[in-house]
Amino acid sequence: MTTSHKIHSFPFSAESLGETQIRLIVEQIPAVLWTTDRDLKITSSIGAGLKGLKLEPNQLLGSSLYDYLKSRDPEFLPLASHLSALKGEATTYEMEWQGRWFHTHIEPLHNSEAEIVGVIGLALDITDQKRAGEAFEQSLSLLKATLESTTDGILVVDLSGKMVSYNQKFAEMWRIPKHILDSRDDQKALEFVTNQLKDPETFLKKVRELYDQPESESFDELEFLDGRIFERYSQPQRIGGKSVGRVWSFRDVTERRRDEEALRQKTEELARSNRELEQFAYVASHDLQEPLHKILAFGDRLKEMESSLKDRSLDYLNRMQSAAMRMRQLIVDLLQLARVTTHANPFERVDLNEVVREVISDLDLRLNESKAEVDLGALPVLKADREQMHRLFQNLIANAVKFQKKGEPVRVTIRSGEGEPGWVEIQVKDNGIGFDEKYQERIFLPFQRLHGRGEYEGSGMGLAICQKIVQRHQGELTAESRPDHGSVFKIKLPLPSDRN
Repeated sequence: MTTSHKIHSFPFSAESLGETQIRLIVEQIPAVLWTTDRDLKITSSIGAGLKGLKLEPNQLLGSSLYDYLKSRDPEFLPLASHLSALKGEATTYEMEWQGRWFHTHIEPLHNSEAEIVGVIGLALDITDQKRAGEAFEQSLSLLKATLESTTDGILVVDLSGKMVSYNQKFAEMWRIPKHILDSRDDQKALEFVTNQLKDPETFLKKVRELYDQPESESFDELEFLDGRIFERYSQPQRIGGKSVGRVWSFRDVTERRRDEEALRQKTEELARSNRELEQFAYVASHDLQEPLHKILAFGDRLKEMESSLKDRSLDYLNRMQSAAMRMRQLIVDLLQLARVTTHANPFERVDLNEVVREVISDLDLRLNESKAEVDLGALPVLKADREQMHRLFQNLIANAVKFQKKGEPVRVTIRSGEGEPGWVEIQVKDNGIGFDEKYQERIFLPFQRLHGRGEYEGSGMGLAICQKIVQRHQGELTAESRPDHGSVFKIKLPLPSDRN
């Protein structure tokens, strides 16, 4: 049993109410009324509150209070209050008994000659109110815990702007001294706050506007003299649909704004770098090729005079033209690598089946010359740059033809299958000469060749362009191979979210 020793006033006395009135009251409210004689034997027990104790009216008639309470300890409050009543004293307290809470009043019972002949007690069942209060306290505790755990500073004010409540984060963010917060002096707090801001007038103007319009909501940003930046959000506090105050929340976004500014600067740097790359590409495609064009043109004219040239001179001329043509091809390939990003097209829905069939058609002559067969399986539809997908598969299939194993017709197999959720893996497999996997990373670098120019043509840019295209599509390009056992190029690309 739990008891509360706080003494309360109680709105009844045995002398002020008649027996019939008392009986009517206790039978209509959740209360128990009982009386005892001077030996503390129960002489009556009535009231609707008996149901909560699983007792019937007068069921305890004749029973000893000592036995019912199962105690003879004179310090035990329910028993002590009865003993005090026999001495003429009244006691009021709260107690928990058999799972129910009661507001209890005990006082002497007098006869018509004002003699104390026993004790009269009234206990009002307050269990529902007690539980409601506990539930409220629990909700209040949860709310306080939630407010203290948030990363936002929270301030609650009444309609006049007076501080009602705040969390610790608010005090930390605004660095308001404890004595000002404890005083709840909103003017001092407001003065301390505005002294930290770059634009206190705008801050105060918004505050006044919202107090004049209690139903309004607001969001803005505050800049501090020390460089900090807060987001400020405010909305009405409502009870029963009526505004009774205002809730202000503040979020420190200083680091986020710094990160955004750093990202903006890096984006600008990247854009500047891209512009420089475009300028280089222009030079590469025009200015650098113009001298090469003249070298080749004059070389052709000299060849027309072949009969008058000595063998050594003719050899030098052929070497010069061969070098110039390689230089031109290097420039063209480098330009294509740069244009993967500088001249890219927007992504659209691209059916890779159509793209690969177009590539096979474009390479028809070379495929026929090498007696090549391309076994194309079903490929997905992706969000991609169609032109770059064409370039990707063209380079990979052309590579298979270029590095054909002597004496064997080229066989290229293209298959796709879903790997991790949201991704597709496309494999391009050939039966060519293959390569040692120690060169697995090197083959995707610009101008890297595993064979001499005399063995295989090309500038060593094809796979570098493929890698650049796949990276632009947020994917991965890898290769597996063994010498004389062909190669498998694996293209991992994201599937579109709306593919269904």
